[in-house]
Amino acid sequence: MKIECPNCKLTGEVNDHDVPLDGRYIDCPRCKTGFQVKKPLAKGWNPNMMSVCPACQYSTFTDEMFDVCPKCGLQGSVYNAKKRKLLEEEQVKRDMERLNASLRPDDFIKPPVKEIEPEIATAPPLVRYTAGGVLAVACVVALYGLIGVMGYDGDALLVKINETSLEPVSPAEVFLANGLLPTVLTLYGGLMAMGAAMLLRNRKEAVKGLELGAWAGLAIGVVYEVIDYIAYIRRSSESPSFAYYFVGLANSVLMLAVWVALPLALVWWLRSDRFREEMDGV
Repeated sequence: MKIECPNCKLTGEVNDHDVPLDGRYIDCPRCKTGFQVKKPLAKGWNPNMMSVCPACQYSTFTDEMFDVCPKCGLQGSVYNAKKRKLLEEEQVKRDMERLNASLRPDDFIKPPVKEIEPEIATAPPLVRYTAGGVLAVACVVALYGLIGVMGYDGDALLVKINETSLEPVSPAEVFLANGLLPTVLTLYGGLMAMGAAMLLRNRKEAVKGLELGAWAGLAIGVVYEVIDYIAYIRRSSESPSFAYYFVGLANSVLMLAVWVALPLALVWWLRSDRFREEMDGV
């Protein structure tokens, strides 16, 4: 059969028996360009027909041909398409190596690198804004708690309280009254910041985590204000007036409203249809 180089148009001949059905890769002797030579198919010939399955080696041991293997279900068209794709990739690789070998080092042609868009940039705007807001508040809470933890001196507080207290106080009571809340706020802020970072990466499970974190923040606020109000009553005289109770209760309710406002707003927003539509589109 006659062949021709697609680059320099050099012609030649090759024996048909030396070319398999799926073709043969040949290098041009003049310009060294590689190209694929395919055998012309006979009239009525179907290249997808097989006599032996290349996957499971099934054969009828006769002249019977099949395009779908009766044993493993392999389709000849699918197998040939994958084989052609592999041959094309190998040919492109060989052409690239040959071209680079003929050029100077600074002229090397490098295959294009597909740029991976950051996950944060692909997140919908509302998701980014939500995650950014939660991250900012979480960092403030964690910083506030960390400052309290670093400034906590249990021994000094124990000595100071025992000097003015009618009854001796234990180190555990001092920690519960002065060191527990900063520790809880530090851990809580750190966990919420991690949840916000996961949301920035389009992790849908972060939505459930942030919602649970919001409820946890609400619970922390309620427990703290109740304990603080009880301590306020215990610090009073033996017969406090109604106004004393009312002032303490009003102060606790006001602080509780501040505590629960942001967690409830976050839960409402995470459950809103608008936010869910943004997350479903990720």
